[in-house]
Amino acid sequence: MPRHTGPAKRPNQYDPTTPAQRYQFVGTLASATPAGDKNLAAVFDQQAFTVLAGEGGATITSGWAKWGVIDRPRRVGMTVLQGYDPIVMEVPVRFDDVVHQDGADVERDIQKLHWMAGRGKLFAADGHVGASGIGDSPIVNVYSSDGHGRETPLIPPDVQGIDWVISGLVFDPNPSRGRDGYRIRQDATVTLTQFVAAPGNSLDSPSVRARARRALRNQYAYFPVTAAHDTIRKIVTFDAHNPSHDAAVEVLRLNKERLKLGSSVDAPLLPHLKPGARIKVPKAVVLSR
Repeated sequence: MPRHTGPAKRPNQYDPTTPAQRYQFVGTLASATPAGDKNLAAVFDQQAFTVLAGEGGATITSGWAKWGVIDRPRRVGMTVLQGYDPIVMEVPVRFDDVVHQDGADVERDIQKLHWMAGRGKLFAADGHVGASGIGDSPIVNVYSSDGHGRETPLIPPDVQGIDWVISGLVFDPNPSRGRDGYRIRQDATVTLTQFVAAPGNSLDSPSVRARARRALRNQYAYFPVTAAHDTIRKIVTFDAHNPSHDAAVEVLRLNKERLKLGSSVDAPLLPHLKPGARIKVPKAVVLSR
């Protein structure tokens, strides 16, 4: 008989709260002009932040098929599809700057989260669309990535890239605070509900956002190459807040001849670029889903 070796070892589990696992939240808000004149440009606003993954990954809690039963005398009832509720997903996150003790950065990102949920002081800032608690709240896209900017499945792959609205925020009531009172570690759970626009009724409808984005054609943002963001993929993921592979490929193509880059979005840039070199990124990529 084989010698007993005790219980089998459990496979190593990766702690999702390490800095290698992150979420990118990108909120966009478009508003039609007060008169609804289609000939006038729509107003467009955007906020984005990167946050550590909380305990566990994102969990879908609702949105499955809804089946009802129609009674039939003296026979088994008939199951009838009544439709589908929008998908609901809960995402645990951790705002954390314990190492640098810079609570101002944490508070700034939490303000952006409040804005994405339709509230908060950012609505009062000059140039922002709408007002707190009035009209549509921003459309939110959420991505998950590792420390190298590569997409990860903490957001289930079959729901990555869809539009959400924030329908709930729950904050841990006992955050860690620095000496100045600012939060330096705050756990939270974000509830996202799939955005399904009512035709013609939403100020933030896909058609309004498409009109707003058209104004971004031939406009570019420039991001410097740094020791932390030293590949095309990292710059597009963490500076442009767009972790999609297609976006990285597009930015590489745009800069390849100008900076004499190689063919890999993960190739280190610093060895052959001059200090202060900037990567050209289309604004449509920065604001895209």
